[in-house]
Amino acid sequence: MGSLEPNLRQNIKGEEHKDLTLDFITHVPIAFERRKKRLLIASAIYRFYRFSAKFLSQRFLLGIALECEFILRRICLEITNSELEGRDLRLEKKREFILKNISNVGRVIDLGCACGTDTVWLHKITGRKTIGIDHNLELINTAKSRYNKKDLEFFCLDALQFMKEDQRILEQNDLVFLSHIVEHIDYPSIMLTELSEYFKYSYVEVPDYLDSDPLAQAKLQLGSRLLYSDDDHTFEYSRISIRGLLLDCGWRIVDSEFYGGVSRFWCKSERKSR
Repeated sequence: MGSLEPNLRQNIKGEEHKDLTLDFITHVPIAFERRKKRLLIASAIYRFYRFSAKFLSQRFLLGIALECEFILRRICLEITNSELEGRDLRLEKKREFILKNISNVGRVIDLGCACGTDTVWLHKITGRKTIGIDHNLELINTAKSRYNKKDLEFFCLDALQFMKEDQRILEQNDLVFLSHIVEHIDYPSIMLTELSEYFKYSYVEVPDYLDSDPLAQAKLQLGSRLLYSDDDHTFEYSRISIRGLLLDCGWRIVDSEFYGGVSRFWCKSERKSR
């Protein structure tokens, strides 16, 4: 590795970082010059902080900074998701994890399918009937207009409502796919327990917010109002608490991964009788 360092320092500078591939930066550290180009806005904000620290408490300033960090992060994520193109390494890792475990799975229900991106991919790799469920009618209509395939269906229903009204359909499927759904549910233990009665397998993905965010502990100590990663979340889970929830609800964890700010689990039901 040491022999690479001179070339890295010669070739990886400033604007050239934008041309780096995801594969490259995954395996090779990025080198920087000792003296960095000054960022005017960042420098001005830091100077303002240093000046304010003479009159205001560090605790008060930290509270303001955490609130600013929350809204700026949300803006950055929204712009990133809507504007930036190219490879998505997080999505690739997610699909690698699923492919490693899905070989014995038949039909799938994707609860909280949004516009159907994961649903269509699951249908493609399993070759079996796949159903997408979401409570947002606009997203369901988008999915229906984009994807018109045999053995691929989309329904606009609340997840718990669907479970109560369509138990016959539930019994015909092997995998329930829950990607960023559990943290939005008011009573996740009830839902996960009921799902363990019908499905042989589950895929569960939630934000790894409390463990991967270095500022989460500071927010806990300050009693911050913004101790969540999304306005619609009813729960935020640590790696220990999400594991505990799954086990308590009748799911045995077969495989798990923590990457890119998310926790993902492949589970097998301990309750399903058939």
